[in-house]
Amino acid sequence: MIESISMNYYKNVSQIQFCDLETVKDLAVNIKHDGNIFIDITWEGNAFDTWSVNYYLFMYIVRRLNPNSYIYVIANSTHYPDAEKFERADIDDILFVDYFLYRVYRQIVCKRVSEISPYWNPQNTKFLMLTGKPRQFRLDLLKKLIDRDLLKHAEYSLHLGPSAEDDTLKSYERNPDGIDIARTWPHYGGIPYDVRLYHNALFQIITETKFELTSDSRWITEKTWLSIANRRPFILAGDTGTLDLLSNLGFHTFRQHLPNYDYNDLNDYELKLQAIVDNASYWLEHINGQADIINQEIEDNYNQFIKLAKFNEFKIDRFIAKHDLECSAEQLVPTGDWSIHDPWRNFYERVKADHWPEFMPFDQLPKDIQEECVEQFGWLNGQ
Repeated sequence: MIESISMNYYKNVSQIQFCDLETVKDLAVNIKHDGNIFIDITWEGNAFDTWSVNYYLFMYIVRRLNPNSYIYVIANSTHYPDAEKFERADIDDILFVDYFLYRVYRQIVCKRVSEISPYWNPQNTKFLMLTGKPRQFRLDLLKKLIDRDLLKHAEYSLHLGPSAEDDTLKSYERNPDGIDIARTWPHYGGIPYDVRLYHNALFQIITETKFELTSDSRWITEKTWLSIANRRPFILAGDTGTLDLLSNLGFHTFRQHLPNYDYNDLNDYELKLQAIVDNASYWLEHINGQADIINQEIEDNYNQFIKLAKFNEFKIDRFIAKHDLECSAEQLVPTGDWSIHDPWRNFYERVKADHWPEFMPFDQLPKDIQEECVEQFGWLNGQ
C-alpha cells in the first residue's frame, strides 16, 4: 500500500474496526506529518456503531499529534448512511467511494489485469462457485450441494488453508485457476483470475464475504462486481437485504427468474442456504427458457457497473480538485491488492498467533515477536 505521496501521508487503517483500544492507540501515535494526512478505511464494512469508539479515539489522537495538518478520510460507501457520525470527528473532509466496484473497474477495465468475458452462453452446463476463505456458511453451502449431488455440475474452488480441521471436505479442495495460495493466504482480492472460469459458467453462486441474517450491514465486495463485470447471472449467498441494495443501485438481481425469489430476505440460516441450493438446482434445468431476458439483464448490469464506476471516478477527481491535492486518483484511492504487493503484511497475517497485535510494520512489533518471525517462521527482509 502506498505510504506517502509527495507532501501527503497515506495510511490504510481498515483494521481499526477489529482492534482493541490499545492497538488503536498504537496505530494512531505513529501518524505524524505536517501536510495532508489521508486515512483509508475502505477495505472493511462492519456497522459503524460497532467500532465508533475506535474511530473517535483514533481520530482524536491523530488530530492532537497533527494540529496543523489537513486530515481527510477515504471511506467505503457502505458507511455513507453514517456520514454525520464520521464527520463528528475533527477531520477536514471525507470521501465516500464504492470501493470494491471502483477497484474492479480500475483493475480489469482500465488496467486490464485480467480479461473480461464478452458475452454469456446459455448453453454452458456448469455453474461457478468461488469460495475464497473457508468461512462456515461457505462450507455448509458446499456440503448441501454435495448432499444434493450438484457439485458435479459446478466449477468451484475451495481453499481450506493450512489449519483446516474439517477432514470431510479436504478431498474437495480445488484451485481451478491456479492461484498461488501460499503467496496470498489468508487474503486474495479476486484479481487476477482466469477469465475462462466466468466465460464457461452458466451462472454463478456468489459466496460473499459475510452471510448476516439482518440487514444492518450489507457488504458487497469484488466477488459480486466481478460476476457482474463478467456478464454472469447470479445467485447470491450474502447478507440479508443485499439484493435490495443492488436493486436500489440500478442492477437486476434475477430474483424473478427463481422459484425461491425471496431467498436473500430469509432470516433463518438453514432455510436461506437451502433456498440457494434449490434455486441453483432449478436454474441448471430451466435457465435456458429464460435466456433472452436474462441476456438483456446481464448487459444492463454491465453497463450500470461502468456507469457507477465512472461516477466514482468523477467523485475522486472532484475531491482532488476541491482540495488542490498533488496526487493522482490511483494514489488517493489505491486499487491494487495488498496481499500481493505487501509481502510483509501477507507473511504476518499468515503466521500471526492469537495473542499477537494486529498488523503493523515489522520494526514496530515487540522484540520477542520480531525474533519469532525471523527465527521460527523464516522472515528475512521481505523474502
